[in-house]
Amino acid sequence: MVLALALVCAACGTLLAAPAPLREPQAAAPVEEGAAYTIGVGDILGIHVWKDADLSRPNVMVRPDGKISLPLVGDVQAAGLAPSALSSIVTQKLKDYVTDPHVTVIVEAINSYRVYMLGHVIKSGVYTFQNPTRLVEAIASAGGFDQFADTSHIIVLSSRGGGQTRVEVEFKKIVSGARLEDNIILHPGDTVIVP
Repeated sequence: MVLALALVCAACGTLLAAPAPLREPQAAAPVEEGAAYTIGVGDILGIHVWKDADLSRPNVMVRPDGKISLPLVGDVQAAGLAPSALSSIVTQKLKDYVTDPHVTVIVEAINSYRVYMLGHVIKSGVYTFQNPTRLVEAIASAGGFDQFADTSHIIVLSSRGGGQTRVEVEFKKIVSGARLEDNIILHPGDTVIVP
């Protein structure tokens, strides 16, 4: 990761030997402590009903419509919910069939945290991350910039809340410390374009 960051910095002409004065750590938006994971399309879930192996299901993939299928209860909306919320919903639905069901939902594989890297990066493509990822980390994962990259106009397209937003950032200002807040946390489905 350090080598990739050094390559990214070298590609944009920023030297690591002359860092800007340090700022307070809160300059960049922190990841919310205790924020529940939100299940997404493509995630693999384990649905475990205590003392009932017939109703328990490992390796349940969240379908493109955001639902999962379970015995007795049928289709249940999973995408957009925290595992604990899905557990409560499945528990309620099973109460019609089972006395005092106890359901646990385990996220077995995170496949929904996909970020699209386009343009003048070494390896354009779709990247799947397992945890909250900042812009600079995503660029490093894509191998950094190629020789034609315009690092002063990186665009991040994000679809949240029913609309799409466009944010333009300058890479040199992030790595110099002048605009650490531009090293945003990418969300599932975000697209990073390096012109």
